[in-house]
Amino acid sequence: MKKLVLFLLFGTQFLFAQNPFFGYLTSDQISTNSARVVIGASVSSGTSDFNIQYSSVSVANLSVAPSNTNVVTVSITNNYLYPIFSLTSLSANTTYYWRVRATTSTGFVYSNAYSFTTTAIAPSGNFPQIFNFNSSVKNIENSISFEIGPNDTYGDDRNGNPNSAIQLANGTQTLVPNIPVGNSARSFSIWIKPTSIGSDNHVFGYGMASGESAYGISFNASTVYNFAWNTNISASNSSLLNQWHHIVTTYDASQNAKMYIDGALVSNQNRPNWNTASNSYFYLGDRFGSDNNSFVGYLDDLKIYNYALSQADITSLYTNNTLSSQDFNQNNLKVSLYPNPANDVLNIETDLELKSIEIYNIQGQKVLSSTQKQINVSDLAAGIYMVKIQDAKNAIATKKFMKE
Repeated sequence: MKKLVLFLLFGTQFLFAQNPFFGYLTSDQISTNSARVVIGASVSSGTSDFNIQYSSVSVANLSVAPSNTNVVTVSITNNYLYPIFSLTSLSANTTYYWRVRATTSTGFVYSNAYSFTTTAIAPSGNFPQIFNFNSSVKNIENSISFEIGPNDTYGDDRNGNPNSAIQLANGTQTLVPNIPVGNSARSFSIWIKPTSIGSDNHVFGYGMASGESAYGISFNASTVYNFAWNTNISASNSSLLNQWHHIVTTYDASQNAKMYIDGALVSNQNRPNWNTASNSYFYLGDRFGSDNNSFVGYLDDLKIYNYALSQADITSLYTNNTLSSQDFNQNNLKVSLYPNPANDVLNIETDLELKSIEIYNIQGQKVLSSTQKQINVSDLAAGIYMVKIQDAKNAIATKKFMKE
């Protein structure tokens, strides 16, 4: 029997065995009707045939499932091989189960079974696209899905809710239909908590990695960038490590690029030459599909808009995770404020004990915090403020009050 060895395609550790042996295999470039399967293999002598068995019925059905007609016959070339398979004519928004079949001199050897889900056909202009990463990599409409890897996990979000933020091992990608390209208006909102920071860490990116044809967010130990590849706008921030931060980037009809961190505007530059390429894939947590410059840590609440958000919207996203027009009819915590307007003391009325109260000005800056139901606001300047209230069960509400 010829010897076949599969190795970890995206790593440095090789897996060896005397008989045909399968290590890590990956599916990527998933769209509404196609996907790609890539494996890494080492053959000790002769040739081997590889093909893919796949089924939308069940794992058990793989024994009778169709095999990809693109059988790859490989010969020895430095012992290492990279068979690549394209699965086409798939159904949209469907989970497919698949495995690799290797032909040896004595018969067939099969890998473990894996799965992926094709994306749905989204209607034109279906925005915003929202991924809350609550134990899922699908958007809230269940029509678009990032690929989930065997080493990707979920952890606590910024409010301590378990399995409500994604931790990616090597980044992921998906197709976002009608994502803003060229110089069209857009906004991206995301929460990040890096647990390790290298020289260049990519939160997301799409378009083309050249010229002014990309769009994304990256950072290092001291600076956050909203980039178009060769040019960017930037802001200093040295407090990213092991802390949750909210980042929003906008690009408007006047070609003004803006970046907000934790609700506050930190950079505003005119970028008339930005021209994002329509290169289909949206990469999350890595540098355009490369393991280099990957994001290490937790990501949460990715939101994509096809227009430029206002300061009030961004303040509301930061304080309550919804747009300002939604804040006051989608609260999941019953709470009232009085008097409103207030001059000296603001009272918070709610049934449960409070975990925290935070008051933000209209620029998104936190100006007061407390755990008491009575707050002295006499030192605040006259104006409109937002109050973020969180109770002991992590229910959150945001209310507006006026300081006289």
